[in-house]
Amino acid sequence: MKRVVWFCFVSLFINIETVACAQSTPTYLPPINLPGQKTDEQMNNRQNESSSPEVITKPSGSEQPKQESITQDIRQTFLTLKNNVSKPINAPNTNIKELDKLSKIDLKKPYIDDNLITIGTGPITGVYYPAGGAICRMMNRKRNETGLRCAVESSPGSIYNLAALRNAEMDFAIVQSDWQEYAFDGTYIFEKQGPFEKLRYVLSLHNEAFTMVVRKDSKIAKLDDIQGKVVIGYQGTGARATMEALMRIKGWSISTFKSATELKPEEQIEALCNRKIDVMVVLAGHPSGMLQDAMSMCDTKILSVDDLLVRDFVAKNYEYSMTKIPGGLYVGETEDINTFGLKALLLTTTDTSSEIVYEVTKSVFEDLNNFKKLHPVFVNLELSAMINEGRAIPIHPGAMKYYQEKGYVK
Repeated sequence: MKRVVWFCFVSLFINIETVACAQSTPTYLPPINLPGQKTDEQMNNRQNESSSPEVITKPSGSEQPKQESITQDIRQTFLTLKNNVSKPINAPNTNIKELDKLSKIDLKKPYIDDNLITIGTGPITGVYYPAGGAICRMMNRKRNETGLRCAVESSPGSIYNLAALRNAEMDFAIVQSDWQEYAFDGTYIFEKQGPFEKLRYVLSLHNEAFTMVVRKDSKIAKLDDIQGKVVIGYQGTGARATMEALMRIKGWSISTFKSATELKPEEQIEALCNRKIDVMVVLAGHPSGMLQDAMSMCDTKILSVDDLLVRDFVAKNYEYSMTKIPGGLYVGETEDINTFGLKALLLTTTDTSSEIVYEVTKSVFEDLNNFKKLHPVFVNLELSAMINEGRAIPIHPGAMKYYQEKGYVK
């Protein structure tokens, strides 16, 4: 694990009053207990009453060994100079040689907190961020038992998360299921980086349904009717990649459509309502706040994306799955809608210990009913689907150990 905690400069002047930090990021260095203050243990007990995930922005850096002893020296030196500046320094672990050692510390190098695990997610306004927060909440409820703390990191999304995992800047990440195989094999946009052979699967989360929204007066009743004019989706988005997969399934090309435009998700609904496009394409966990807002702007409906070609494709490609958009989530949609889509996966690497991955896996599955209450997209989660659905890469040994112990896999 690579949680970075930055050391603070300690001003060694008489009547010390301040500790100036080299970085503005949160630091988890144990507090210095001056007379009358609560002890570290008392403060930790108060902190453990809350299981809310920490939110951090993690700086990059490399590990410096044996920093714990230096930390003790800094704290003891601070106390000695603060409370007894006129007397010689006789505190344990602190002498002139030790002070000389302190003066030579490279404060640009980080201290690694091996008790903190980080989960890369997505934008704060999306579903990945609260999904990661839900996992951290389950972990933090048992921090006294496991000795581990969990923090969620916002990010641009799957591709960024995979790069961060490769660079050991995150311990876990939520990733769209189609990207896992591209990264593992070193294909598509990951060709230059080469195969990411350390990448490992932990568990599957919610479905991300391929969703086509059309105007009710558009005369588009079934999937084949979209041949004419369609928005493919903005370059680099999951919707765009999945639309391209659908085009391959159906044997379509750009020339199949009267006009193929590329719009950002927030631009699509306005264009749809203004009749500039006929189809709005998104890939989302449901319910989606963005879609709820969008479908209230004009009379729209969600199109079923389900035929024999689609089902055959899904059967041959494990990263995809058939799914349903439940009725009652959106204006005018009372019945379930069949479509296909992807899974949101929790991934890690072989650099993460089996013990840690085991505890993360256990924290989710041992209280699955409560986990499902932490976000609406989790309501329909099924245990069997969470273990293997959407997986196209090897399972991490720590997750496998838990699944085998419970008899979920042989």
